[in-house]
Amino acid sequence: MLWLLLACADDSGVSTGPRASLGEGELWTFAQADEDGVVTQLGLALQPEALQGLPTQDTEVVLALPDDLDLAPYDHVAVGWLPAGHDPLGIWDEPHFDVHFFLVSEAERAGIDIDDERVVSEPAAEHVPAGYVLAPGSAVQGQGSHWIDPGSEEWSGGSFTGSLVFGSWDAQWTFIEPMITWASLDAGTALTGEVAWPEAWLETGRYPTTWAVTQGDDAVEVGLQGLQDG
Repeated sequence: MLWLLLACADDSGVSTGPRASLGEGELWTFAQADEDGVVTQLGLALQPEALQGLPTQDTEVVLALPDDLDLAPYDHVAVGWLPAGHDPLGIWDEPHFDVHFFLVSEAERAGIDIDDERVVSEPAAEHVPAGYVLAPGSAVQGQGSHWIDPGSEEWSGGSFTGSLVFGSWDAQWTFIEPMITWASLDAGTALTGEVAWPEAWLETGRYPTTWAVTQGDDAVEVGLQGLQDG
């Protein structure tokens, strides 16, 4: 992975993290803050070239967040490129990106073991986003178990273009994950969805009310938007 820039901010209140290479282009994290420095959006930007010439094997790129803002509870972003998708077949087996906004450090991720019983230890019901259920057998090393919304389009007879997933380990949330197909990103297709909230979040911080895929000036952006205190 090639780091190209240090974190920086511009006059519009947008801060960016270091850039990395993927495909034939670059990608980076960004955060939008209001005039009081309160973060309202956190996201990933991908140049159109980053969607071309992609590896033929599963690939993960780990990105640091902008370091000049309070971004709690987020620690880093890991972008997974899955050229053949992944299980379950017929649902998520399209080429796509898993954009993990991790709520734990890389060191903590290293301790997440799918053979440890803590991988199926669920957060208390009041901390589970409304409508989400634990997907059996969905644990991934270094990530945790995956929680899905059975009412999302691909689980209710529709096609998979984008979806939002949560991850857990040891009864704690580990990530918030928009999943978006390569075809949607390459076409610049705008996507948006509401983010379900629990009765109470486990950790204090700012959480999204929506997630979206939008076309920026020179990059496609995958964002957690409308961040509010939770």
